[in-house]
Amino acid sequence: MSQIATALAKAKERPVTQAPFMATATAARFTPPVQRRFSVNALWGILLVLIVASAGALLWWTRQADNPDQIVSPAPAAPAGAPAASPTANMVDTSRISPAAVAARITRNESAVRELNISAVLPGDSPRIMANGRIYHVGDIVLSEISFAGTDAGQLVFTDQSGNRFTRRY
Repeated sequence: MSQIATALAKAKERPVTQAPFMATATAARFTPPVQRRFSVNALWGILLVLIVASAGALLWWTRQADNPDQIVSPAPAAPAGAPAASPTANMVDTSRISPAAVAARITRNESAVRELNISAVLPGDSPRIMANGRIYHVGDIVLSEISFAGTDAGQLVFTDQSGNRFTRRY
């Protein structure tokens, strides 16, 4: 017999085993990974939830500083033929509100004007802006207490109920 035939006969007689170089690679490949107590993704998720919850609580707490019971509601519209109301008729009376609350409201309105998503400005005799997908004319209320007042020297002008002026470049 040839040497190949002899080796094949011996291989048939032996129980099935793997070559030594294949046994370690196969065993290492199929061993289950070590289970961690917490995965890194779970820790990042918990951290994200804590950050969002604390930011929400902070936002809620700062909004509570502006007590809505202290804000004077705007006067009802005058009937037709009545004399025009003064320009300060719809303004908020800030004499009864704490200075900290007034400063917080101004800061909040400034940041709201800065973060306003303005996609188009149409200057001219009657300026218009497209903000947050809607078109606003002069005098329209853009946000809860902020109205569009027009344009001035290449800037958009917004006012709030207290008469504070906020500008933004366009």
